[in-house]
Amino acid sequence: MTSRPLPVARLVGPRVLVRTTTETDLEEYVRYFTENDAHFGKWDTHDPITLTDEWQRARLAHKEDERLTGRGVDLVMTPRAEPQRLIGTIQIRAVVRAPLFGCAIGYGIDARYEGKGLMREGVELACRWCFDVLGLHRIEAGCATKNERSARLLLRLGFVKEGVQRAYLLINGEWHDHVSTSLINDAWSPET
Repeated sequence: MTSRPLPVARLVGPRVLVRTTTETDLEEYVRYFTENDAHFGKWDTHDPITLTDEWQRARLAHKEDERLTGRGVDLVMTPRAEPQRLIGTIQIRAVVRAPLFGCAIGYGIDARYEGKGLMREGVELACRWCFDVLGLHRIEAGCATKNERSARLLLRLGFVKEGVQRAYLLINGEWHDHVSTSLINDAWSPET
Protein backbone atom coordinates (compact mmCIF):
# COMPACT_ATOMS: atom_id res chain seq x y z
CA MET A 1 0.00 0.00 0.00
CA THR A 2 1.40 3.41 -0.95
CA SER A 3 1.01 6.19 1.58
CA ARG A 4 -0.03 9.64 0.53
CA PRO A 5 2.39 12.54 1.03
CA LEU A 6 1.87 14.72 4.06
CA PRO A 7 0.91 18.28 3.15
CA VAL A 8 3.27 21.20 3.52
CA ALA A 9 2.52 23.08 6.74
CA ARG A 10 2.48 26.83 7.29
CA LEU A 11 0.94 27.56 10.68
CA VAL A 12 0.62 31.07 12.07
CA GLY A 13 0.33 31.77 15.77
CA PRO A 14 0.25 35.04 17.69
CA ARG A 15 4.06 35.07 18.09
CA VAL A 16 5.47 32.21 16.02
CA LEU A 17 5.35 30.67 12.57
CA VAL A 18 5.61 26.89 12.21
CA ARG A 19 6.31 25.50 8.76
CA THR A 20 7.68 22.50 6.93
CA THR A 21 11.46 22.48 6.54
CA THR A 22 13.01 23.13 3.14
CA GLU A 23 16.52 22.96 1.67
CA THR A 24 16.79 26.71 2.21
CA ASP A 25 16.89 26.03 5.99
CA LEU A 26 20.32 24.38 5.77
CA GLU A 27 22.39 27.31 7.04
CA GLU A 28 19.93 28.04 9.86
CA TYR A 29 19.82 24.36 10.86
CA VAL A 30 23.60 24.22 11.19
CA ARG A 31 23.66 27.50 13.18
CA TYR A 32 20.77 26.41 15.44
CA PHE A 33 22.22 23.00 16.30
CA THR A 34 25.79 24.32 16.67
CA GLU A 35 24.79 27.16 19.00
CA ASN A 36 22.57 24.85 21.06
CA ASP A 37 24.73 21.72 21.14
CA ALA A 38 25.40 21.91 24.91
CA HIS A 39 21.77 22.87 25.61
CA PHE A 40 20.38 19.88 23.68
CA GLY A 41 23.12 17.62 25.03
CA LYS A 42 21.30 17.43 28.36
CA TRP A 43 18.51 15.42 26.71
CA ASP A 44 20.09 13.95 23.59
CA THR A 45 23.45 12.64 22.48
CA HIS A 46 24.84 14.44 19.43
CA ASP A 47 27.75 13.33 17.33
CA PRO A 48 29.85 16.31 16.14
CA ILE A 49 29.24 15.20 12.53
CA THR A 50 25.60 16.31 12.93
CA LEU A 51 26.84 19.90 13.05
CA THR A 52 28.16 19.84 9.46
CA ASP A 53 26.52 21.11 6.29
CA GLU A 54 26.82 17.69 4.66
CA TRP A 55 25.07 15.85 7.49
CA GLN A 56 22.27 18.43 7.78
CA ARG A 57 21.79 18.45 3.98
CA ALA A 58 21.34 14.67 4.05
CA ARG A 59 19.00 14.99 7.03
CA LEU A 60 16.82 17.55 5.25
CA ALA A 61 16.63 15.29 2.17
CA HIS A 62 15.69 12.31 4.35
CA LYS A 63 12.98 14.32 6.11
CA GLU A 64 11.52 15.41 2.77
CA ASP A 65 11.45 11.75 1.70
CA GLU A 66 9.57 10.92 4.92
CA ARG A 67 7.05 13.68 4.16
CA LEU A 68 6.55 12.49 0.59
CA THR A 69 5.98 8.92 1.76
CA GLY A 70 3.59 9.98 4.53
CA ARG A 71 5.74 8.78 7.43
CA GLY A 72 6.57 12.09 9.09
CA VAL A 73 7.47 15.72 8.70
CA ASP A 74 9.97 18.09 10.30
CA LEU A 75 8.76 21.56 11.13
CA VAL A 76 10.72 24.68 12.00
CA MET A 77 9.53 27.39 14.35
CA THR A 78 10.46 31.03 13.82
CA PRO A 79 9.39 34.30 15.43
CA ARG A 80 6.68 36.01 13.36
CA ALA A 81 8.75 39.20 13.44
CA GLU A 82 11.87 37.36 12.22
CA PRO A 83 10.69 34.51 9.96
CA GLN A 84 14.17 33.66 8.68
CA ARG A 85 15.49 32.87 12.21
CA LEU A 86 15.04 29.26 13.32
CA ILE A 87 14.33 29.16 17.08
CA GLY A 88 12.76 25.72 17.42
CA THR A 89 12.07 22.41 15.76
CA ILE A 90 9.07 20.09 15.92
CA GLN A 91 9.17 16.57 14.54
CA ILE A 92 6.03 14.65 13.59
CA ARG A 93 7.17 11.03 13.37
CA ALA A 94 5.76 7.54 12.91
CA VAL A 95 2.55 8.70 11.23
CA VAL A 96 0.20 5.73 10.97
CA ARG A 97 -3.25 5.59 9.43
CA ALA A 98 -5.87 2.93 10.20
CA PRO A 99 -6.37 1.50 12.70
CA LEU A 100 -4.18 3.71 14.94
CA PHE A 101 -4.55 7.12 13.24
CA GLY A 102 -1.65 8.42 15.29
CA CYS A 103 1.85 9.83 15.39
CA ALA A 104 4.64 10.78 17.77
CA ILE A 105 5.82 14.34 18.32
CA GLY A 106 9.16 15.69 19.49
CA TYR A 107 10.44 19.22 19.87
CA GLY A 108 13.32 21.46 20.91
CA ILE A 109 13.90 25.17 21.34
CA ASP A 110 16.89 27.50 21.25
CA ALA A 111 18.16 28.06 24.81
CA ARG A 112 17.74 31.85 24.42
CA TYR A 113 13.99 31.47 23.75
CA GLU A 114 13.24 28.92 26.45
CA GLY A 115 10.70 29.86 29.13
CA LYS A 116 8.80 32.41 27.03
CA GLY A 117 5.83 30.20 26.06
CA LEU A 118 6.92 29.99 22.42
CA MET A 119 7.43 26.21 22.40
CA ARG A 120 3.95 25.78 23.87
CA GLU A 121 2.51 27.94 21.09
CA GLY A 122 4.42 26.04 18.40
CA VAL A 123 3.60 22.55 19.67
CA GLU A 124 -0.04 23.51 20.15
CA LEU A 125 -0.20 24.66 16.50
CA ALA A 126 1.46 21.43 15.36
CA CYS A 127 -0.92 19.24 17.39
CA ARG A 128 -3.95 21.08 16.03
CA TRP A 129 -2.57 20.56 12.49
CA CYS A 130 -2.10 16.83 13.17
CA PHE A 131 -5.72 16.57 14.27
CA ASP A 132 -7.40 18.96 11.81
CA VAL A 133 -5.31 18.48 8.66
CA LEU A 134 -3.80 15.02 9.00
CA GLY A 135 -6.97 13.60 10.56
CA LEU A 136 -5.16 11.87 13.41
CA HIS A 137 -6.76 10.61 16.61
CA ARG A 138 -3.73 10.19 18.89
CA ILE A 139 -0.41 12.00 19.40
CA GLU A 140 2.26 10.42 21.57
CA ALA A 141 5.06 12.40 23.21
CA GLY A 142 7.71 11.62 25.73
CA CYS A 143 10.60 13.08 27.63
CA ALA A 144 13.30 12.05 30.06
CA THR A 145 11.93 11.98 33.60
CA LYS A 146 14.55 14.56 34.62
CA ASN A 147 13.37 16.98 31.90
CA GLU A 148 10.84 18.74 34.13
CA ARG A 149 10.35 21.69 31.77
CA SER A 150 9.28 19.41 28.91
CA ALA A 151 7.05 17.36 31.22
CA ARG A 152 5.25 20.54 32.39
CA LEU A 153 4.79 21.67 28.77
CA LEU A 154 3.13 18.38 27.83
CA LEU A 155 0.77 18.56 30.81
CA ARG A 156 -0.18 22.17 30.00
CA LEU A 157 -1.01 21.08 26.45
CA GLY A 158 -3.35 18.38 27.76
CA PHE A 159 -1.12 15.33 27.28
CA VAL A 160 -1.86 12.58 29.80
CA LYS A 161 0.88 10.51 31.40
CA GLU A 162 0.60 6.86 30.41
CA GLY A 163 3.68 5.40 32.05
CA VAL A 164 7.41 5.37 32.57
CA GLN A 165 9.80 3.38 30.43
CA ARG A 166 12.75 2.40 32.58
CA ALA A 167 16.30 2.84 31.28
CA TYR A 168 14.90 3.93 27.91
CA LEU A 169 17.41 6.51 26.62
CA LEU A 170 21.21 6.34 26.70
CA ILE A 171 22.31 9.97 27.02
CA ASN A 172 25.99 10.76 27.47
CA GLY A 173 26.71 7.28 28.79
CA GLU A 174 23.88 7.24 31.35
CA TRP A 175 20.51 5.45 31.06
CA HIS A 176 17.50 7.70 31.60
CA ASP A 177 13.91 6.76 32.34
CA HIS A 178 11.35 8.15 29.90
CA VAL A 179 7.82 9.40 30.56
CA SER A 180 5.25 8.43 27.91
CA THR A 181 2.23 10.67 27.33
CA SER A 182 -0.57 11.01 24.80
CA LEU A 183 -3.06 13.55 23.55
CA ILE A 184 -6.34 12.25 22.15
CA ASN A 185 -8.52 14.05 19.60
CA ASP A 186 -11.94 13.60 21.21
CA ALA A 187 -13.59 15.21 18.17
CA TRP A 188 -12.09 12.63 15.78
CA SER A 189 -14.35 10.98 13.26
CA PRO A 190 -13.58 8.85 10.18
CA GLU A 191 -14.38 11.85 7.99
CA THR A 192 -11.59 14.07 9.42
